[in-house]
Amino acid sequence: MTTTPRQSRSRRLGPTLVLAFCALAVTLTALQLNYLSDDHLSYSLRSQHVPLNAQQVLNRCASLRAVPGPPTNFAAREESDRFEPGTNATLIQNARLWTGAYNGTEVLYGDIILDRGLIKEINTEGDRMRTSLASLRGHLNIVDAKGAWVTPGLVDLDSHLGIMSLPLLSGDLYDNQTGAFDLNSPNGPVLPSLRSVDALSTHDEAFQLAIAGGVTSAQILPGSANVIAGQAFMVKLRKTSERSASSMLLEPPPGLNGSAAHADSPRWRHLKQAAGENVMAYGTRMDTMWSYRAAYHEARKAKGLQDAFCEKAEAGLWESIGNFDFPEDFKYEMLVDVLRGKVKVSNHVNEIVDIDSLVRLSNEFEFPIASIHHAAEAYLVPDLLKRMWGGTPAVALLATNYRYKREAYRGSEFAPRVLVDNNVSVVMKSGHPATNGRYLMFEAQQAHYYGLPPPLALSSVTSAPAHAAGVGHRIGRLAEGHDADIVLWDSHPLQIGATPAKVWIDGIVQIPVPPKTGQSDSPVKVGVGKEDAKWNRVPSVPNWDEEREKAVEWEGLPPLGSKGSKGIQDKVIFTSVADVWVKSAEGVVQAKVSGQEGLGVVVVEDGTIVCSGTSLSCTPANAEGDYTFVDLDGGSISPGLMTFGSSLGIEEIQSEPSTGNGMLTNPLLTNLPKIFGDVGGVFKAMDALQFGTRNALIAYRSGVTAGTVSLRQDTMSSGSIISGLSTTFRTGAAHGMDRGAIVQNVAALHVTLARPPPLSGHARKSSVSVSEQFGTLRRLLWGFEPKETQTGLWFSKAMEGQIPLVIEVHNADIMSSLLKLKAETEERWGTTIRMVFSGATEAHLLAQEINRAGVGVILSPLRPHPTTWDQRRILAGPPLSNDTALIVLIENGVTVAIGVNEAWQAQSARLDLAWASIESNGRIDQQKAYSLATTNLEKLLGIVNSPDDATDLVAYRGGSLFDLSSKVVAVLSPARGAVDVL
Repeated sequence: MTTTPRQSRSRRLGPTLVLAFCALAVTLTALQLNYLSDDHLSYSLRSQHVPLNAQQVLNRCASLRAVPGPPTNFAAREESDRFEPGTNATLIQNARLWTGAYNGTEVLYGDIILDRGLIKEINTEGDRMRTSLASLRGHLNIVDAKGAWVTPGLVDLDSHLGIMSLPLLSGDLYDNQTGAFDLNSPNGPVLPSLRSVDALSTHDEAFQLAIAGGVTSAQILPGSANVIAGQAFMVKLRKTSERSASSMLLEPPPGLNGSAAHADSPRWRHLKQAAGENVMAYGTRMDTMWSYRAAYHEARKAKGLQDAFCEKAEAGLWESIGNFDFPEDFKYEMLVDVLRGKVKVSNHVNEIVDIDSLVRLSNEFEFPIASIHHAAEAYLVPDLLKRMWGGTPAVALLATNYRYKREAYRGSEFAPRVLVDNNVSVVMKSGHPATNGRYLMFEAQQAHYYGLPPPLALSSVTSAPAHAAGVGHRIGRLAEGHDADIVLWDSHPLQIGATPAKVWIDGIVQIPVPPKTGQSDSPVKVGVGKEDAKWNRVPSVPNWDEEREKAVEWEGLPPLGSKGSKGIQDKVIFTSVADVWVKSAEGVVQAKVSGQEGLGVVVVEDGTIVCSGTSLSCTPANAEGDYTFVDLDGGSISPGLMTFGSSLGIEEIQSEPSTGNGMLTNPLLTNLPKIFGDVGGVFKAMDALQFGTRNALIAYRSGVTAGTVSLRQDTMSSGSIISGLSTTFRTGAAHGMDRGAIVQNVAALHVTLARPPPLSGHARKSSVSVSEQFGTLRRLLWGFEPKETQTGLWFSKAMEGQIPLVIEVHNADIMSSLLKLKAETEERWGTTIRMVFSGATEAHLLAQEINRAGVGVILSPLRPHPTTWDQRRILAGPPLSNDTALIVLIENGVTVAIGVNEAWQAQSARLDLAWASIESNGRIDQQKAYSLATTNLEKLLGIVNSPDDATDLVAYRGGSLFDLSSKVVAVLSPARGAVDVL
């Protein structure tokens, strides 16, 4: 073997020198292991082949241990990262400031200064202002609040603004087969790398509507159809000068927009997960939990590899690492951050079984859940929530939106109070567009009505959601150094109808809406009719202790039958009655009951009022033994309300076909079976009535004693355009054979006309053109179907004016064509059609023409929402417009009533009437408001009732139907010959 010169020299050195060199190498390695500072880095690079990206790797490893939160100097910042140069400072003087501090109990009286996107100073009465106003002279806007309430901007923890943009259009669909929206992905159950910001449309018309409700920030979540749906983002709703979705983000997490991870102050990331019915396209509940566990197992393995890599790198063992690239599985990197406690996880979940599974998952993989959403049954298991790893999650709820599907069937309006009584943080949210995101404060108002204490009700839409999302250091409270997101209200925020007079986001005024070039600058009036001091007070509410306890005792299904705790009574004396509202030929009128201190008694026998007046003049001699006494405590008695427009009385659970009537066949798409003997298929809703549904009974206990229902189906479906013959029933009846259960067998004939819903691909073949719908309606009204058929018979009755023709229609252009068809038909046949537009979102555009044609309108819903193209031209009302559709129609002489779209909404009819009166700026008094859900609705639907002998009356304790202080305690029914004491 040939020996090289190097080998020869080495051999000549001898074993002693070789050992010495080895000892030196060991020593150098030890030094490198013990000293990894910058001083020794260059030496380490020479001795251990340290990679060139060593410092980058070490920084990355250090960042893994960093806890998300604001930088240490955050409170000292002089300018917001969202500040728009050129923005004036603002001084709000003489304000009543609800700060959100001390668990929502702190209220200060004084001034607040907004500057450079921040709350610069809060100055209470008598304090010396620290900010030099002289330095802001010429760049300062001054607003005198005149004692009005100022709160932080509202924070919506559960919203799909921008990723389910309104109006809904086919361009937002991702799947030609199912027609699902850009909200969810069809590509599997576990998709943690998807990001909602990638689908965020800044053109969503709902952004401005939400701001008009005082909402300034929202967590934009992917949908709930995937087990792990992807990354969510906190967004400010103000459209920036850049106009991009990225510029609307609040604290973008590392890696977004090219931002790097900061070891000292990483920002929170946000993730959406779901369990239960919503994700069952990917399997059963067992499949769901396996999807979770399999995904987090992979994430845990990835985390373990990273930890091992960093342990070696930080020990200087570079040569043992091999590949110097940081080990990362891009698909699971978000879940790795979840396991590291760097992510605020929002979990859609409803039932106890799913909550329990989520608690187990959290403990198995040791990661916290920041908030659970919808959470219909969470109030039944507060102790289970407390076993979540890392702490109890916040529970994000809707106030009354329950029973629309099986897993929400046991939900309760008392849930917020039950949870806070068990020290669980409650957040009220919108789930927009599940409910209208503009009315987030309405959710808090209803929660307060059902028992949530005022400070916590306000916190539930401000500080509580901000804290749950990890951004409580800058939004959700009024505090110096926080973002200048502010709402100035026209009344106490918990008053029904409370409206923002001014809204600032980042110190920039959003409400009133700054006029655009060429647009008139006519001011919108806000707060008219709220001059009385009572509007600035927290509204008092009834005591619901008994109902709340029963809701828990019965696991969400307390008895709701017509027999209350005192049962059905034939003789009742109501005491401390302030007034009685009665029907007359002119509508609903109010009569004072004269008695001591303005309060009197009302004696009822067999459901009929036999005397009202003083105790001396009305109380029978044998009253103590024969009569049940009910103290109304200054309350009132008034006609029961009617609901219309939903499936109330036809189905128990909206999304459960097995609990309803089923979908009608559309005769324009499929020929009806010959056995029907009827080409059109006109059927009676009375045949499909269900009594004792929970929605009906809850509505009954809320003052809604009657319902008129057709076989109407959602206009987004492909059901029949002929919705059949409606029927009117009593919501409190036990069954169809119960005395007085059916008020009227047939009320009106119903049809639906609309543009095709947003569909794609082959789904479009299941829709019918507008011209085909008109051609069909014209043919039917002109008598081309023989009267021997049900279709021919009832459309001839509608043409002759014997029965109302109620047409569900939202678009003004279609309404215009219907008015022409009406005139054409009446001229041809010499009849008068009793036409009514239901839905009628755009009816205000044709108010004069509708009045001249003698057409009535049922607005459903009262507060509009531009869900589809047919509904896009809404009249939003204050603070965006002085008028509402309701006001415009009434002032043009149109007979107007109101309805609802979904059965769970019926219980809030009284709040809708109160809202209608308040929002009108004094133009709709309570008497007119009453008629919207009583006499006007009956007239339009053809309900034949004499004012006295068939009208149910409702007794309210603690106030009238319009007062948040009142609750229903009895129903007086002449037709049933009894009083139902609840």
